[in-house]
Amino acid sequence: MSKRGTILSITSLIIWLTATLHAQQPAPENEFFVMFSGGAVELPTGKAEARLDELLITNPGIRNALQRGNAEKISRAFANFNLADTLGVGRTGEVVRLANLSNIYKVRLPQGATISETIRDLSALPEVLFAEPNGQVELDSTPNDTK
Repeated sequence: MSKRGTILSITSLIIWLTATLHAQQPAPENEFFVMFSGGAVELPTGKAEARLDELLITNPGIRNALQRGNAEKISRAFANFNLADTLGVGRTGEVVRLANLSNIYKVRLPQGATISETIRDLSALPEVLFAEPNGQVELDSTPNDTK
């Protein structure tokens, strides 16, 4: 997949993720989503969420950024995601690799914390594919994809 295609896929994923996870409730101002490259951050076996001190983190820069933000809890955004779902079939029959949603985490900072600095610090690291505030999305119109 080209770099442009990857960026477009990740942007679409962010919009879908935000709309899907919090369509009915206001988004907390102290949460954000982050997608790490594979193996950069691991939760303890069998857990869908953990404290910072429980995580296995390969890059000290990730741990430092989360510590500076006083991260309280890190959880999988898609706790039941199956790695088999990363393979799909395109419209022309080719096998395509889809985003590994098990690498997307929701990070909660203390109430009243400013998440922008933590997002900025994480975004500067090569293992971070994106870091975005948790927000609410509303459609302005209904898409017409019938054509």
